[in-house]
Formats: sequence, structure tokens, C-alpha cells
Amino acid sequence: MRTPIAVAIGIVLGLLIIASGAFASDAATPEAPPEAIGEAALISASCSGCHTNSEMETSIPNLSSYTSDQIVTLLTQFQTDDSVTLMNRIARGYSADEIKTIADYLGKVEE
Repeated sequence: MRTPIAVAIGIVLGLLIIASGAFASDAATPEAPPEAIGEAALISASCSGCHTNSEMETSIPNLSSYTSDQIVTLLTQFQTDDSVTLMNRIARGYSADEIKTIADYLGKVEE
């Protein structure tokens, strides 16, 4: 005879197996293929990890308030900056063409 604890463990394990299959199938079918998203969106995606479009004031600026030219200038300055920040390390990983692509994608249009 099975104890109630053994039955409960069996149910929990069964549910976990079913749930893991559901998550695995979601991960295997992305909403859109990378080609459909576009190179600019893919390159710029990592920026949104820290730079949000939130109205809240934080020490990390909202990039929607910068023009394309301002973003190019800032990222280029970060590439040669010797301070110990995360941005100088990130900026050094981009070529001039990639910086321009990011800036054109994220920068606001000057009025």
C-alpha cells in the first residue's frame, strides 16, 4: 500500500515532467525568426537590459531621449574611456558600423 506522501511525490513529479515539456516546446518555437527582427534590433537588444523606456528617474539614462548623433558620440567616448564602468567595456565590443546601426535604431529623430 502506498503512503499519502509517496502518492503526493508521484503527483508532483508527474506535474513537473508535464510542465517542463510545455516550457521546452515554447523555447523551441520563438515568436519570430532572427531574420524577421532585423540586424539593428538584434544588436540593440542588449541595451534594453539596463536602459528601459520607463518614465522613472534612475541613474541609467533612458535612451529614447538621445539623438542618433548623441548615441554615436557617447559610445565612441566610452570606447576610449579608462574609467571603470560597464559601458566602456560594452562599447569596446562594437565596431564603428555597429555603433552607427545601434544609434540609428535607438536614436530619436531630431525635430
